[in-house]
Order: sequence, then C-alpha cells, then structure tokens
Amino acid sequence: GTITLVIQRVGVSSHKLTSLNVGDFILDILGPLGQATHIKNYGTVLCAGGGVCIAPLMPIAKELYKAGNRVITVLAGRTKELVILEKEMNACSFETIVMTDDGSYGKKGIITDGMDEILKREKIDQAVVIGPAIMMKYAAMRDSLLEDVHVADRNDRYSGDSLTMQSDVPVD
Repeated sequence: GTITLVIQRVGVSSHKLTSLNVGDFILDILGPLGQATHIKNYGTVLCAGGGVCIAPLMPIAKELYKAGNRVITVLAGRTKELVILEKEMNACSFETIVMTDDGSYGKKGIITDGMDEILKREKIDQAVVIGPAIMMKYAAMRDSLLEDVHVADRNDRYSGDSLTMQSDVPVD
C-alpha cells in the first residue's frame, strides 16, 4: 500500500524527507498512534484545523461525511500558502470557511472567529478540532459549542458523544 505524507519544511528531518527522490525509501515509519476517532452519523459536525493540522483532519472529515454527517469545515493559516488541502476538504464538506491571520485569503481572522460564525447559526452535534495547544485552549472555551469538552494530545485522541479535541502538543 501507500501512504501520503504532508510535510512542512522547517527542520533537518523535514528537509531530508522532502529531498527524497522517486525510488528512495525510508527505513522505518511508526504510526498511526493513539486511538481511532469514533465515526458515526452524529448529524451536523464542525471540523476545524489550522496549518499542517489540516492533514490529520482531512481523513476524519472524509469518513464523517461518508457516514452521512453534514460536515461544516473551518480551515485556517497564518497566510494563504499555509492553508492546505482545501480542495480535499471541500469535497467532504457541505460548507468550508477559510480564515487567514493576514487576510491574504478567505476571511481575515483566526480559526475561532470562523468557528464562532458557525456556532451562531448552527446546532453542532459533534466537533473535531485539531491544532496547536493555544488554538485548542481557545476552541475549548466556545461554551456554546457543546457541554462535555475533553482536550487531549495527539496520542490520546478522545471521541465521546460530544466534542473531539486533538492537539499536536500536550495540553494541561
């Protein structure tokens, strides 16, 4: 089989990986880690992710869509270039809102601004939010979202009957 890697070139390892040519190989890969996200028909699902955290959100949103959910997506990045997989997310979403910090694409603002826009007009039955710790903190503060909020790190992905919060770093 094959896997798709989404890599942002920032350090030594990511530069080495993006320098590989067709036919080159990687000796070992570990994953996936943690528990799988529970997929079922919840109703209306808010999926939100920013930057490289859109990558793990995409297959979850795709499966939620296939399960019959009405998926509404909020994508974000500091700039237009950092908003990835928009076409793929559009394909499994009834609506997609794009936010950029600098206003270079979509609406100017941060991801929680886009979440607030949705929450003001929609009843959300489930949410999947993936991002850095600070984004997760402010996403979890959306008290109008759902009552039961659990914030987890990437190795402890939680999926209850309410809110799935995933972070790329541990959150206290």
